[in-house]
Amino acid sequence: MKKAEQNRFDEVQPNSGTREELLVIMHYLQNYAYDEKHATTQTEIMDYAKEKYGLRIRRDRVGSILIHLEQISKQKPDLLPFVLKAKELKKTKKYYVPQKQMNDDDIAKICSIIIGDKKLSVAETNRLLEAFTSVNTTKSQRKELFEKVNVRSGKRRKVSDLSYETYEQFNRLCEHKSKMSFRLKDPYIAEYSKRLDRKTLETFKGFTDGYPAFTYEINEYTKYVIYVKKYKLGIITSIENLEIISDPNAVLDNVVEKVDYELDVEGKDKDIKKWVDAHYKGEDGIKRHFKLKTWHHVEGGKESRSFKEFKDEYNKYWPDPLKYTLVERPVEVKKYDNEVETIIAYDAVFELESNMSSFEHWYLDLGNFDKVIILEPNLLNDIYLSEKVSRYANRINKYGRKYNYTITRDYKPEFQEELKRYHEQRRKDYPVQDKKKQSK
Repeated sequence: MKKAEQNRFDEVQPNSGTREELLVIMHYLQNYAYDEKHATTQTEIMDYAKEKYGLRIRRDRVGSILIHLEQISKQKPDLLPFVLKAKELKKTKKYYVPQKQMNDDDIAKICSIIIGDKKLSVAETNRLLEAFTSVNTTKSQRKELFEKVNVRSGKRRKVSDLSYETYEQFNRLCEHKSKMSFRLKDPYIAEYSKRLDRKTLETFKGFTDGYPAFTYEINEYTKYVIYVKKYKLGIITSIENLEIISDPNAVLDNVVEKVDYELDVEGKDKDIKKWVDAHYKGEDGIKRHFKLKTWHHVEGGKESRSFKEFKDEYNKYWPDPLKYTLVERPVEVKKYDNEVETIIAYDAVFELESNMSSFEHWYLDLGNFDKVIILEPNLLNDIYLSEKVSRYANRINKYGRKYNYTITRDYKPEFQEELKRYHEQRRKDYPVQDKKKQSK
């Protein structure tokens, strides 16, 4: 801009003093005259303007500006960022701001969304709440407001500050398609677009060059998708398992070669986004067959609400809708007089095919282990539930009031027979090996 034009922007503008007076008074009203008890006095505003901004405002100017604001609040309330109320005295009025423009319910809803965002750390949540409420609420509103927010929000699990920093860094790198150095704290719990040998997996414990592709939301879980050009590989992991070593301030200057994100997936769609979709539908990798059942309750001749909810969630997750067979199951129920009555319950038995990681996410992460019994392969019940039984028992022993639990494990007779047959067959298959062992 030329100097002549710049001078116009540097000059003091006509009536600037009057405009500044208006802004100072509005600022005072919003931050200090927040309820009827703290309604304005002209002297307080004059002192505030002088001490805070070095601005001398005449008493009559304060009065006329307050009257002007009251008239606007009645005639054109949408022009003010707050609600203005007046406390009438014998000869004059005092003014206060009981509420800013947004109403309490809307503010509480937005605060609840901020609190409920699991991707935000506690520190970042508090910073955003302070920034939002300081602009949109008065001091007197906040106590009542946060009571509403607490009712809406309850307790929410939050990521750590370190994980949140990684999340922010990951998204900045995604936006600018920048290369990063990353490592996986545990490569064996991540998921991959193709099979990797142990040696390759171990390399991900050290820092590797890769590209953050995108984040993927699945049933309130956020997954982080990385592309490794060297292997034409897609990786899915959690934010807690990821460490990035890129200077966040240098992201915008990080000029990198163009990447097409093409995967090395033989005979399949090579697009990384389509691979992630297919992966969480159980359609990629080695598929296994699962046979399962869940309780089917009928109310008034119709499917119960709980079963309909289960079916809807199942249909959202898996590519094919739930198809099941009803199987009767006799159940003995003890009555009040200690008599035992046998009633018929119904199970919905169904089958599906999926890769293990997608099945485990659905069964374990989404809590379906509490509703669904695995019929085949039944060994998964031992693998998935044994740890939970011990953990819940330990929790009751430590924090419960009534009981101490002792967990013991013994082989079932049929499994002992299976082991016996296995060892007998092994002796037949490797007789020489067994003789060497006996001689030792």
